[in-house]
Amino acid sequence: MQRRPLTLIEIVIALGVLSLLLSVTFPYLRQTLYFKRHFEIERIRVFSKAHVQTRLAALLARVDPNAPFKTVQLKGGSTGLMFGFNNQKDFDRAFYGQVTACLFFDRGHLLLQIQGKGGEMRQEVLMEGLRDIQWIFSYATEGKSMETTCEWDRKELPLFLLLEMTLLDARKETLYFRLKSSRRLGYPV
Repeated sequence: MQRRPLTLIEIVIALGVLSLLLSVTFPYLRQTLYFKRHFEIERIRVFSKAHVQTRLAALLARVDPNAPFKTVQLKGGSTGLMFGFNNQKDFDRAFYGQVTACLFFDRGHLLLQIQGKGGEMRQEVLMEGLRDIQWIFSYATEGKSMETTCEWDRKELPLFLLLEMTLLDARKETLYFRLKSSRRLGYPV
């Protein structure tokens, strides 16, 4: 059996059918790639927020009520949160036991800086892609009502700590932490 070559009309028809199939499937392919990219961005954002929530919850659960717990003004105008905690889960002797930490915002990052024994410093990036952060502290007044403030410099711990983060795309994320305050307003410690 002898093969005959394709005619020009057969090639044009094949190209027409192929272009018709591509024009139908290309928008779906583009939409799928768009959703995949946005899903990946959202996944990273959610996991990043979950990482910050669990890391800070673990640290703030070990806050020493006798150590300083206060907001401090840092270079560059940002406000940091300084607190002491008992770091029983560190294998490095310089950072084991009673240490001081500072949470602060710097150039789009939420940073945790831990000062250990002998002047040793450790810095950890908790979250990236931030525009700004704000601290909000809830506390009980003498009249058993709840008040909030953005700065804290008192002897006792606040009831709750809220960390409001503004992302680069102007969305806001808020993390809530309950602290071991001496005034619980009926809440169990």
